[in-house]
Amino acid sequence: MGCDIHAYIECDAGQYRDGAWWTDQVAGVNIPRDYVLFGLMANVRYHPEWMAGVGPVSQPRGLPERLSYITFYEYKEWEGDAHSESWLGISKLEEVLQRYEQIAPAVSIGAYRVLKAIIAMMDALAGDEPERVRLVFWFDN
Repeated sequence: MGCDIHAYIECDAGQYRDGAWWTDQVAGVNIPRDYVLFGLMANVRYHPEWMAGVGPVSQPRGLPERLSYITFYEYKEWEGDAHSESWLGISKLEEVLQRYEQIAPAVSIGAYRVLKAIIAMMDALAGDEPERVRLVFWFDN
């Protein structure tokens, strides 16, 4: 049985609504199944022999406190099967990309290009405030 990722780019809208800060979900992104990438992002399906001595950038951090409404409802759909929930900002994703490039001959070109596109979109949304954007994700089996 395979493991897939469910990922959503979110941007802090800077608005206070309904007693809480409001976060916009900007895009759901389809990241191809790539266990090297999953291992680097959150230690999911991490196999040292595939990684050429390169370790994970992060362990699963759980979901952030404030999710966009859409991401929250998407998560609820998978909650029973979801695991290793986490989120990463631009700098951590850039670190994932750098480590991914170190082991590039053994990895999927598709996932690499998607990750670069995600970072570019997040950079564009962030402007001068990179802390305003994040990639929220979880895995299923």
